[in-house]
Amino acid sequence: NGYIKQHLKHASVLTVTHSMRSSHEDLYAAVHRKEYEMKAVNQQHRSTTDPVRMAMSYMQETANPKMRLARALRRVHDDPFKEPKENMTEKDKARKEQMESHGLQEMTMRRASFIVDIKRKSLSQPPNEKPFCRFDNAGMVAEAMVRLGADVVFVNVDYASYGGDLSELKTAVNAVRKTSQTAAVVMKDIVVDEIQLGLAKEAGADGILLIA
Repeated sequence: NGYIKQHLKHASVLTVTHSMRSSHEDLYAAVHRKEYEMKAVNQQHRSTTDPVRMAMSYMQETANPKMRLARALRRVHDDPFKEPKENMTEKDKARKEQMESHGLQEMTMRRASFIVDIKRKSLSQPPNEKPFCRFDNAGMVAEAMVRLGADVVFVNVDYASYGGDLSELKTAVNAVRKTSQTAAVVMKDIVVDEIQLGLAKEAGADGILLIA
């Protein structure tokens, strides 16, 4: 779909491969179900003044996105040489200026990013299996995980497959924003339509997860 590719240029996207053989048929069925659901969602958001449609237009027109997700995954805030020169010691400032004069940049070791996946159940579970995790407030879970050191929080919004919804994504975004200046929130869904990019943007998510 050329339209969705155009949007993906301005959206932060993570892709994972669904490799469980026993759940391939379930995934295909979920994709068809989602396509049917998105037909109804598109009907609900037909107007050009609809907030979701406006969010999609905003993604296309934004020349310099904040890239919060990319920065969180790379943990650039851990780099001591990213801080303003006025906050550095004279020794570090002189070293930085000398390296820059030679076209070099300080290399630092950052720890790997810590990603948390918030969900009540999984697409790979049998259809009638009970949820393996129970919680009432996704925002509280997201906040707790960020306080424990999470850099990125995945929030699942497909109720049938993962037991979550868009309201929980919005709650998680608000909770994480109040807790951290660097952590990012990603919408995890079975993405089959460009309208879902608008839903993620309108909810305040920093990116989406594509299941391939």
